[in-house]
Amino acid sequence: MLKCLPLCQKSIARRRKYAGPYEYYVRNVDVGESLKCWVWRKSLRGKGYGAWNYEMSGYPRVGNAHRMTYILFNSDPGNMMVLHKCGNSRCCNPDHLYLGNNSRNMQDAVLHGTHRCDGAFKKGCDHYNNKLTEDNVKEIRLLLASGIPQRKLAKKYNISRGTIQNIRNKKSWGWLN
Repeated sequence: MLKCLPLCQKSIARRRKYAGPYEYYVRNVDVGESLKCWVWRKSLRGKGYGAWNYEMSGYPRVGNAHRMTYILFNSDPGNMMVLHKCGNSRCCNPDHLYLGNNSRNMQDAVLHGTHRCDGAFKKGCDHYNNKLTEDNVKEIRLLLASGIPQRKLAKKYNISRGTIQNIRNKKSWGWLN
């Protein structure tokens, strides 16, 4: 009678069809000319980065394929970020990868045209997840100052009490007087 393996063990057993991480890499990347991008062919994670699902050094590793590629061909970057010279989030060409910090990553995103806000962060009414107007926020602050409870304001504006508290403490809409 077959014994059921826990989900994690099943996924590790499924990954063992490869001889090692290099074979996993070669089978899942379109390896080509050294100057061109080598595109990850398997599933993608958020923002279009390749999803690496294979064990390395005896441990299951799930992460961005470009970072795992860097580890495979160089060494563990620790707290550093693995950046793309080419700006292609699916690229796993080791020659296109280098280490940097968050500031350099943002500069690269603007340079490659992949930064979502083109260098300016959207706030207030321009933010995609906004439910309030500037007038609503000014009114909420006046009502808070007059002693209206946060829960009543949250219900009135169909937002969370945490959002009301952030408006009061100027963590949200802090630039607005």
